[in-house]
Formats: sequence, C-alpha cells, structure tokens
Amino acid sequence: MTSDVTGMKKELATLRDRCEDLEARSRRCNIRIIGVKEGREHGKHPSQFVADMLKVSLGLDKPPTLDRAHRALRSRATQDGLPPRAFIVKCHYLSEKESLLKKAIEMKSVTTPDGDQIRLLPDFTQAVSKQRAAFTEVRGLLRNCEGVRYGLKYPAILMITTSGGHEASFSDPKLAKEFVLNKWCARLHNGHVLETRISTDQAEAVAFSTLLARRLILFSWKKAAPPSHQRWVEEVMSHPKLEQLKHTTRGSIAKYYKVWQPFLSYFENEFSNIKIT
Repeated sequence: MTSDVTGMKKELATLRDRCEDLEARSRRCNIRIIGVKEGREHGKHPSQFVADMLKVSLGLDKPPTLDRAHRALRSRATQDGLPPRAFIVKCHYLSEKESLLKKAIEMKSVTTPDGDQIRLLPDFTQAVSKQRAAFTEVRGLLRNCEGVRYGLKYPAILMITTSGGHEASFSDPKLAKEFVLNKWCARLHNGHVLETRISTDQAEAVAFSTLLARRLILFSWKKAAPPSHQRWVEEVMSHPKLEQLKHTTRGSIAKYYKVWQPFLSYFENEFSNIKIT
C-alpha cells in the first residue's frame, strides 16, 4: 500500500510538471500589458486597438502582427483607485514578441496616445509568477547596492553579478536574501551607497527596520509627505517594547534579551541619540 501511494505521488508530480510545461509553452508568444485604462478599446476590435496603440507608443514602423488580444479574465474594476485589468496579447511571431519587450525596456517609460503609462511584461503562468514574486524583497535590497547587476532568469532564478565580476545564482529567495544581507548593506554617505560587510545580527536588524519603514510608507500612501525619520524610529522601537512587556508578563524575560539584545545594541550604536528603556 505504501509503495502504491508513493508511486501515485510521483506520477501526480510528473503530470503536474507536464501540465505546467504545456501551459507555459502555450504562453510563449504572449505579452501582458498593464496600465491601459478600462474602456479605451470600447467600440474597437481589441487586437487592432492594441496593435495601433503599440505602434504609436513604441514608435514602431508598422503595427505588430497579433493573433488576438483581450482583457484579463477577472471582474471589471468598479471602484475608483483599483487598477484596470491587464491586456493579454498573443503575438503571431515569437521574435516580434521579444522585440516588443526589448523596446519597452529600452524606453523605460511607455506612454499611450491616450496618456496612460503602461508596462509590457511576459505572460507567465500563475506558478511561475508566484516563484518570481518571492524575490521582490531581495531585488529591492539589490537596488541599493552600487555596481551590482541582477536579473531573473526563467523560470525563477536570481542572477547576481558583483562589481568585481563574480556571479552567483539562487533559486531559493531565503538564501538569496541571506547572501545579499551578509555581503552588502545599503548605507548612505554623501548621497552615495557604500559596500560594507555586516554581521548576521546587523543584517537581521537592517531587514527588520527596513520592513517597518516600507510598512509605514504603505500606510501613509495618501499623505503628501513620507513618514519622518523620527516617526520611523518610534515605530521601530515600539515593537521591542511590546515584546518586552509580553515576555515580562509570561515570565520569560531572559528569552526576550536573548532574542532582542543584538538588535537593540546595533540600533543604539547606529542612532546614539536614541535611549532604550
């Protein structure tokens, strides 16, 4: 019985991989266009509308050859502020699809004749998109590392090239994050990012405080100005205080100091004007 179940699991995994491969191959010529306002294509054939839009937006000599185009298959956004549905576009030629994506990357900012800021992306499967999204945090850290080049290879392999020409690849986001945090730390000096070695405790402190900074910015997205430095410091220090209160009431204060003391020591050294009580 056990061997039968094991064999069925292997067969199921094989079938799942084959289905994923077939779906990925069916999307090879697809492009996902994000940012086109709902209703722009009203009264027009979607494929012709998108072809004409791409010709003007990308400065092409002629409209691309498209087999079909349609909005993403989800309910239409009815509330203000919600993003419009993406356009799923199937190009007739794979080479033309690749040239469109390359042109969009070279332009950096693509604007339609109607004034919409759009992005052209490959149309990955849901599984691949999820794998690639797991590297978002690491890629955000790498943006602050001067002289470092990085990119995602299909399906989800992060390639990193240091300023010295050394290359590293990661399929695990956790290992990639650990590598980046241990090798570089984004510190500003006269407006420039410096490369520096940091310890594991320092890396964890940087990761934690950066996460809280992003959280503050997210909560304050409607405000005209970003959160102040003092507000960020207060937010960072409120969490250890709450943890200290929790461990005190539970009688595990020793565990609190074991977990949080490295962070508190590093944070006090970086911000000497902060007094931790």
